[in-house]
Amino acid sequence: MYRYLQEEGGFDVTGIYFSDFSLRGAFDPGFGREVKWDIDLLDGYEAKFMGKAARQRELSGFFSMVAPEVWPAIHRGDFDAVVVNGHYVAGFHIALAAARASGTPVFARGDTNGFRRRVGWRAAVRRKILSRFYRMFDGVLSIGTANDLHYRAMGVPNERIFRMPFVVDNDRFSVAANTTPKLQHNLRSEFDLDPDLPVICFAGKLSPHKRPHDLLEAYARLISSGIQAQLAIVGSGELEGMLQEEATNIEGAHVHFLGFVNQSQLPNLFAASDLFVLPSSFEAWGLVVNEAMCAGLPIICSRECGCSHDLVKDGLNGHVFNAGDVDALFKALSNVLGKDDLRSSYSSESKAIIANWSFRECADGLREAITATIRTTEG
Repeated sequence: MYRYLQEEGGFDVTGIYFSDFSLRGAFDPGFGREVKWDIDLLDGYEAKFMGKAARQRELSGFFSMVAPEVWPAIHRGDFDAVVVNGHYVAGFHIALAAARASGTPVFARGDTNGFRRRVGWRAAVRRKILSRFYRMFDGVLSIGTANDLHYRAMGVPNERIFRMPFVVDNDRFSVAANTTPKLQHNLRSEFDLDPDLPVICFAGKLSPHKRPHDLLEAYARLISSGIQAQLAIVGSGELEGMLQEEATNIEGAHVHFLGFVNQSQLPNLFAASDLFVLPSSFEAWGLVVNEAMCAGLPIICSRECGCSHDLVKDGLNGHVFNAGDVDALFKALSNVLGKDDLRSSYSSESKAIIANWSFRECADGLREAITATIRTTEG
């Protein structure tokens, strides 16, 4: 996104990073392994890492990213605007303070999901703190409908909410949308999948809140009903061993555990697939759905995923169900896999929807926010 904003969006972008852990590689507790992204994250715009400590910092709580160097970087940076991407580490609060002290317009952007119910005194305290936090910004950059709801619940007025959607590099993943049957056959072989069976794909950390066991149970019912398909489970994590054991007890099943697949290989994985499922009990957004839609995959997604409210249109490009409702998940799988013409229609709609959820909309939203703020200040 930063590269697009710099090269095509009309912005002069500086990315300020507290740590380089995603470049050098660091242990990810969710995946249960070291993760190092294998695509270029820094090309095409100016990137600054905050101090020598950036080579050691790893995300492990609020004070793990203090980064005092961010104060002079922003206070003396002569920026037209600053975007702070969250509130969960100390460095973000230092960045906000530096922007305010220098008189620079500052915007909040995060992925907090307003559909997640929080109750009790902790929720009340959290709401009070966040409401005060957001009042310190000139505006907020909403990633989608669920995020809108959060900001409104925190007391942010509508005129200070600007849409800057959560997106991926659509062009990179859309290459997979034009896969021929022969190429798909070959790609399945590369991933050790059966070339002749439809592929249901799940990709993510194998952790309880992702509910991969629900998908495995629904898949078992699918096979028992006589619909033939294979299940590709992509990722690693604490549930991996248990899921593998459960899979061995499904008669007639074709379940493939592909392990961690890095970014450069994901387009090929989606090109080898016919359907994507995200059954999580909670996702602030779920960017993997964007990626799968770019590849033209029908989507079955739980309503508790933030992206479901903007990208997944029930009965148009897939199905939305309540997390934990295995019956509904089974019915959705049966509907999509039992009708080739429906699957083709859903595929076309996925591509059409995601085409208007892109870097272009991000640039437009950011420009609108900055322009509106400058106009208000001058007025």
